[in-house]
Amino acid sequence: MKAPAITRRGALLTLLCSSSLTVMAGATIAPGLGLMSGHFGGDPTLVKLVLTLPGLFTALAAPLAGWLADRHGRRKVLLPGLVLYALAGSQGLWAGSLSSLLVGRALLGFAVGLIMTSATTLVLEYWDGEERRRVLGWQNAFMSFGGVAFQLMGGFLAEAMGWRGPFWVYLLPLPLAFAAVLLLPEPVRHVDRAKALDAPTRKRLRGFLMLMGAMAFVHMVVFYYTPVQTPFLLGELGVHSPGAIAGAISGATLFAGLASLQYARLRRRLAVGPLFALSFGLVGLGYALVWTTLGYWPILAGLAVASVGFGLARPNFTAWLNAHVPDAARARAVAVMSSSIFLGQFCTPFLAAPLVNGVGLPGAFLASGLLLAVAGLGLWWMERS
Repeated sequence: MKAPAITRRGALLTLLCSSSLTVMAGATIAPGLGLMSGHFGGDPTLVKLVLTLPGLFTALAAPLAGWLADRHGRRKVLLPGLVLYALAGSQGLWAGSLSSLLVGRALLGFAVGLIMTSATTLVLEYWDGEERRRVLGWQNAFMSFGGVAFQLMGGFLAEAMGWRGPFWVYLLPLPLAFAAVLLLPEPVRHVDRAKALDAPTRKRLRGFLMLMGAMAFVHMVVFYYTPVQTPFLLGELGVHSPGAIAGAISGATLFAGLASLQYARLRRRLAVGPLFALSFGLVGLGYALVWTTLGYWPILAGLAVASVGFGLARPNFTAWLNAHVPDAARARAVAVMSSSIFLGQFCTPFLAAPLVNGVGLPGAFLASGLLLAVAGLGLWWMERS
């Protein structure tokens, strides 16, 4: 993107903040779920859906977002997504029933699908080479650090204002949409190229998208062991303090963000394939440390090692996509990746349950980590051949 430095910095900050909204969707209200359950009463499972339902609708919305972005432009998907995010997200400020709140959360998930697909595509098209690698690392670091910041912000507002307090945070995308209008030009592209892909190219693209989607799904299922299963694992060790549990999960998120900041430096030395082997190998090593369950601090050390691997893998997925996908199909490919990620997030509790029942929580961490490590070696081998 050829633009004055101030515009480039403004575009970068706007896209980084837009990317952090994908984490904000769930992290902001998590501290207030207990208060929300007390307010609405009834089945607590429905209250938990307030947290997880957006992931399902993000997975459903992302393919449509990719199709629209490739045909009508990236800005025309991002801007409505930001406005819808603010309106649907803040709906909790006035929702009179749990059912109406769930409708708003579904619309919020739809908005996240629009934002994640279009924002990531714009990152790939505004920058290239070494600069793109740095931005990809920053993008994922913003998402990790945003998760910690939004959890703290949501907890403060829930403490001060009750369960509706955290929903004020969802109004932040409104000024962000204004910034996007001013600072994010539509990339120059040729829409007709999408129709010009020959049959062999389309076949190769379908094969790659199937592989990438499957790997992104598995990666997210294994990643979500940290926030979903860690509280129960620590509970088995007698650690029930919310502060201790939050510290373990937030610390892991922090390590993931710090690792993402180092992505560009590592990419100068390692190609995409070896980086998958390294990052997924670190996940396997970290979850093997968790498996030992020697105590609170060894588990924290294992989660930190695994999170370094996750923090390197996230931008590597986007770089892998960019290396294999033609420009004309880029937004649709990003949509497949986004959809797979959020579908994995939604499915984690259901897929983990049989494994946990079979080998126990520590064994489930070990098995999932080793599975990802083997997959990383497989991707390295495939990229070499």
